[in-house]
Amino acid sequence: MNMIDFIHKQYQAKKVIVVTSSCNIDLEKFNLKGSNIVFKRVARLEKQQGSYTRYFNYFLFYVRCLLLLLKNKPSAVLYYETLSSFPAWIYKKFINKKLPVFIHYHEYTSPSEYKKGMKMNHFFHKREKWLYKTASWISHTNSDRLKLFLKDELLNNNVAANVLPNYPSKAWFVKKERNNSLPVKIVYIGALSLDTMHTASFVKWVLSQEGNVIWDIYSNNIDLPAQQFLKEVDTNIIRLHKGVNYCEIPLILKNYTVGVILYNGHIPNYIFNAPNKLFEYLACGLDVWFPIEMKGCFPYITNGTYPKVLPLDFNKLQHFGLEVALNTDNCTYKQSDFYYENIYPLLTRYLIKEH
Repeated sequence: MNMIDFIHKQYQAKKVIVVTSSCNIDLEKFNLKGSNIVFKRVARLEKQQGSYTRYFNYFLFYVRCLLLLLKNKPSAVLYYETLSSFPAWIYKKFINKKLPVFIHYHEYTSPSEYKKGMKMNHFFHKREKWLYKTASWISHTNSDRLKLFLKDELLNNNVAANVLPNYPSKAWFVKKERNNSLPVKIVYIGALSLDTMHTASFVKWVLSQEGNVIWDIYSNNIDLPAQQFLKEVDTNIIRLHKGVNYCEIPLILKNYTVGVILYNGHIPNYIFNAPNKLFEYLACGLDVWFPIEMKGCFPYITNGTYPKVLPLDFNKLQHFGLEVALNTDNCTYKQSDFYYENIYPLLTRYLIKEH
């Protein structure tokens, strides 16, 4: 959505066709009427679908993509993730070998995960490897993931490898008056799990603060064990809310002091992850607490400035000092500069040039 919005604002004379499945609630509602952006929402891929229905929807998606490629003869193609690679691979390999292909990965998938995971994803990945050496652009969200990818694929510096982080818009920026009064209001926005996140440990810590902390959770994607766990806790200092649309997140975050990240690093993708939440929290003036397992967040740890970015050992939260973490007496204010307007030109100056 951010990429589409940026291209819409900066390149209104260029026609862009976006093909997506319609399971993303935010993207379903995202329209730029009368603009150069044309949306083609195909099928409806959802986790709870039976395998036959799901694979049929994938088939519809790929057929529609191929038909649109044949009809429009684009000057360049950008695809996200391996599962979207198949139409680009077919079109470039068999129809237009000169087609500039741009590839971006929001997530890192290790070789073992490709082998053990979804068979179709493994099948497509074997074929998209052919695209790598001639691709006009290949990017991951941070340098750690990019290095792992290049090593896995045995690619050298001759490929067009780049780092393209996931940042919010400058419009999200809020400079807030620092308020460390109790109770401290903490927020988490996103999917929630017991197995892959430090949810239980953080709940235990919040309860131990005896009302000095209030934790609000906004999510439309909570696994059943986490739902049951929160139901059993049943306290008014840990409050579960429905998820919010992406564009509404700044309106929610402005009401909090701290944003928390909970991933426990169960796979490399999350160990080497600086998630969207980190930059969204910072843009809205929140401190950020993240697990020490998340090495991808370490470059953003602050020293003498606020909003603060702090690593926490979620297995030893009994030793965590709340007052020390919040204190800014010897800190100076530093505005976040992690906005998509600062990084998308790195891609679009090549992508749009192809047009």
